[in-house]
Amino acid sequence: MKKDIEKAFPLVAEEYRLLIEGYEEIKVKSRSATLTHEERYLHKLKLDTIERISLVLKLIEDSSERNKVLLVLCLNGEKCSKKYWSKQFKSQAALRVARNQLRSLLSVTLFRRDKIEALLKSGSHQEVDELRQWYNTVFGKDELKRYYFKPSNGGRPHES
Repeated sequence: MKKDIEKAFPLVAEEYRLLIEGYEEIKVKSRSATLTHEERYLHKLKLDTIERISLVLKLIEDSSERNKVLLVLCLNGEKCSKKYWSKQFKSQAALRVARNQLRSLLSVTLFRRDKIEALLKSGSHQEVDELRQWYNTVFGKDELKRYYFKPSNGGRPHES
């Protein structure tokens, strides 16, 4: 039963891998001497969008040791082993719940497969601009911000 539940949750590790590989591919293409100014600018927009996604991931990672562990689990597609169980989590089950919450959030925000594929395959400025606008909206979502904004009252709003 546990394995069925694990498989039912969206995995962001594959989407993260696609994004990293796509970034490297676009970066190589952008260095081509045969590109037009318009093509070079399109690649720049794509790279900038991916870098902004990476910045949000870095903010999440740097916000707390707890979030760093959760992000590693999500992005690497790892299971919640005792290796990751620490004082920030009361039990391995609590670690699993927290990981699944973040993974689910990431799968509908930063790592929506359709958006990543569209960004990587897009051939027009209009398509990339629409994706950038969509990501700007995502970056402003409170559900995502609570993983990287430190609360002023010293509490941890992202804990369940």
